[in-house]
Amino acid sequence: MPANDREVFAYFRRDPSSPPAVDALAYASFSFDKYEWMAKRKEISGTAPTGEQVDQWISELPNSRLDEMQRSAFEFFQRTIAKYVLEARAEAYQAGKQDAIVSRVTEATSFWKNLPGNIAVGVVSSFAFAVILILASIVFNKDPSPIAFYEKLSPAAPTAARPK
Repeated sequence: MPANDREVFAYFRRDPSSPPAVDALAYASFSFDKYEWMAKRKEISGTAPTGEQVDQWISELPNSRLDEMQRSAFEFFQRTIAKYVLEARAEAYQAGKQDAIVSRVTEATSFWKNLPGNIAVGVVSSFAFAVILILASIVFNKDPSPIAFYEKLSPAAPTAARPK
């Protein structure tokens, strides 16, 4: 069992696989408990405890209490990491999804990328329009105007005989 502050910190650092941040938080928890004990002791006796009394209090702490402090620090880090990682993951997912949508829209509306297709559509539609005009001019006696179209579709008006 540790007998002073340095030994308590060494106790927390005994496991090399334990992250230093967890050990530091466990030591902070120990320091808070020590501060609370010292304040209570001063309230009861009227004087601050001596160094030997503090060391005695530390040596009377069971290892299970120190292990509990370390476990509590580890669980705190796990909860905090889980919370922030899940939030960051959700934000990254949304940002990635937004970037994917923007890149697809940008790609689909790119002038230079779509230029060959647009030229092909323009040429084909111009050719189709010319063919339609040629066919219409054949059908409407080489006059594809709207007036000729209307005259072809409307019945011929009877003409009255002119007086002589």
